[in-house]
Amino acid sequence: MWYTRVMKFNRRILPNGIRVITVPMADHPTVTVLVAVEAGSNNESTEQNGISHFLEHMCFKGTLKRPTSLAISREFDRIGAENNAYTSHENTAFYAKSDRRHVSLILEIIADIYQNSTLPEIELEKEKGVIIDEMRSYEDMPSRDIHDVLAKLLYGKQPAGRPIIGTTSTLGVLTRNDLVAYREKFYRTEGTVVVVAGGFDESKIFEEIIQHFGTVERKSGREKIAPPELSAERVALKKKSTDQAHIALALPAFPVFHPLARALKVVMTILGGGMSSRLFQKIREEMGLGYYVYATADLYMSHGYGLIGTGVDPKRVREVIEVILGEMKKIVREGISQGEFDMAKDHLTGALFLELETSDAVAEFFVNQELKSLPLETPNERAEKYKKLSQNDIREAAEILFSPEKIRLALIGPFENTGEFQPLLDSATVGVS
Repeated sequence: MWYTRVMKFNRRILPNGIRVITVPMADHPTVTVLVAVEAGSNNESTEQNGISHFLEHMCFKGTLKRPTSLAISREFDRIGAENNAYTSHENTAFYAKSDRRHVSLILEIIADIYQNSTLPEIELEKEKGVIIDEMRSYEDMPSRDIHDVLAKLLYGKQPAGRPIIGTTSTLGVLTRNDLVAYREKFYRTEGTVVVVAGGFDESKIFEEIIQHFGTVERKSGREKIAPPELSAERVALKKKSTDQAHIALALPAFPVFHPLARALKVVMTILGGGMSSRLFQKIREEMGLGYYVYATADLYMSHGYGLIGTGVDPKRVREVIEVILGEMKKIVREGISQGEFDMAKDHLTGALFLELETSDAVAEFFVNQELKSLPLETPNERAEKYKKLSQNDIREAAEILFSPEKIRLALIGPFENTGEFQPLLDSATVGVS
């Protein structure tokens, strides 16, 4: 398969500070152009919570060359291209994917959106309405909403604890001048990354990138985000009349560049990374307590944590929490078998290659490394690093991860107060005895 040959990439820095990564994928039928900036909700003030996401939306409302959102959409639609954008705590990204024949066009359009969006005043209030509907849709999805409840529990009013989308009150007062000022301050060339991945003529693509991005005025500086402090509260509850209670349990650990970051991912995979994982087998298959069960690692530049989530019958929430804490305790006290260890590493490697079958996934793979200031590695190099992990690495990661005093629990369901759940965490003697 082609992805086993994704061993070649080129990284360059333009004179204005924009970082460029090109990833040629021989014979691949599609190509993706992705532009990301180091401007996310972590950069926002309390009063302007949600401005990064609002700006992302408004960038598609017209440019100097394409004065309306319809004009932009028609350009993409006529070639059957996909286009979208996203905002995270740490960055904002704009991308398009098309038939490889149209790489020049989508590169030019994405460059136009990044540089020349007019942010038309007439569109502001309409787009605020769209985003408020987006907020309501999240409210209707407890399995998604639980993540915002957990973030607020973990970090309170700090940027990491605020919703990326903002709130109706903060969104409501944002003006076009606010958007222009925010873009001017944070859309810096030194904080911008351009990635082109897929089928393209490598001998020509860099010249085209220079043509579209090389003339952007240099803006120096990259924002450094301080690590957030963990809030004192240990349990958060959002009361909602639901037939299924949603649980999110966080295990604060360390940032993405920590030497044990990969070991942490292995631990979380063993806990809930697949249908054969400990928690999936215990909670769903053996006890029939919940439909979805997962465990993953959320690692950022300034902080990170292990995350366990599930949806269960509200009457059996306590039982499920006890099961989760029990499995955590077992990993620290009893360790893991060599077979389980090898299987988790193989799972992560196999899932990595499956995820990278498309040009947009490959573009994200590389841009995420660059934005987090990690040394760029190919998929094969990452797979090799998983293979080199030792059982001792897993033990160290598990001991850091399973610190009883740091565990935080968020719930959505028909509950009256947190009192019935607090004792579960208070008695969670997870560490090695």
